Amino acid sequence: MILLKHKSLYWAMVGLLLPVSLPAAERTPAFKKIHPTDQFWAEGAHFGDFNHDGQMDLVYGPFWFAGPDFKKSHEYSPANAIFKRKKSDGTEETVPGFEGGLGINNAYSDNFFAFTQDFNKDGWDDILIYGFPGKDASWYENPKGKAAADGTEHWTRHKVFDVVDNESPTFGDLTGDGKPNSLNESVLSDCCRLGKGDKLVPAGEGDWGASG
Repeated sequence: MILLKHKSLYWAMVGLLLPVSLPAAERTPAFKKIHPTDQFWAEGAHFGDFNHDGQMDLVYGPFWFAGPDFKKSHEYSPANAIFKRKKSDGTEETVPGFEGGLGINNAYSDNFFAFTQDFNKDGWDDILIYGFPGKDASWYENPKGKAAADGTEHWTRHKVFDVVDNESPTFGDLTGDGKPNSLNESVLSDCCRLGKGDKLVPAGEGDWGASG
């Protein structure tokens, strides 16, 4: 009888613990698919707080989309790419962006990788873009909500490298000094090497240069 009581107590305790334990195993991250645009502008994307509202925004091609709903787009770089495709009725239409899977040629974009960081140390996230393999890389300076002189929202572009090679260059702290490096076939460079005033400077100016 005593043994039965102990068994009953044991199973009662297990019964109390199971509801607590099971949800941990069932905790699968829930993802929501969002389509900021139906146009093809880039091979990659990244995130950063570009409007200083505390919410993560998305950068994709020449646009950044304001979070958290990503419905409002802003053109930080000229979005001039277009292609033509035939509709089902035989007529031709002009589509903004690159062809990719939207057409029959599956053509690439000219925007392969995006990275974000406050490059000029002004407290606002900037954007670094690696273009088509073999082409240049540039960072775009966040205007801190101010319109450009021509009335657009375009950000000032600073060319970093004339050539960035291979199909999988990246951006990270390889040397362990706390400063990200541009890692690509053409050059390993300190992407956060600072010039006068503790600010990053374009290629060929100040003390930006290749290392290793």
